[in-house]
Amino acid sequence: MTEERKGDDVRRTFMENYEDAFNLAKSEASAELSEEGERNLRAETMAYVAIGIREDLDPQLMAKLKEPEFLDDYMEYVSAEFKILSFVPSAQAALVFSEYLLLSITDPFDAEEIINFDLLREHLSEVYKNASSDDQDYFHEICRLFPWRHLMY
Repeated sequence: MTEERKGDDVRRTFMENYEDAFNLAKSEASAELSEEGERNLRAETMAYVAIGIREDLDPQLMAKLKEPEFLDDYMEYVSAEFKILSFVPSAQAALVFSEYLLLSITDPFDAEEIINFDLLREHLSEVYKNASSDDQDYFHEICRLFPWRHLMY
């Protein structure tokens, strides 16, 4: 039997939240989604799930998100944060999303024993390598804002 990694129960919850939300959003889509449409839907779903989880963990954020202008700005920020993850193949999207979301809420001093950096590095570097030059430029431009920056190259 394999040893569970610290945080596995949290990862499973994040994966289930994402998969349920994505499947619901996909079923509500009025037409067949293009590849880009599905990527956008994945990024939007990741952003909404992440906001919900972060809001539950941070009462100050929850209070701020009641202000419509802050919510719009925060949604834009989180959507940019998860755009790179939308390029991860759909079969691995929930796993990579859950690992990244756990990274984003983990104390940096505990990250080494909780986060599977090899998994993130493998997928994010592959996404970056296979991205169009415009997307690579965009990722490079915003990478200083997000914790995935050192895992991308």
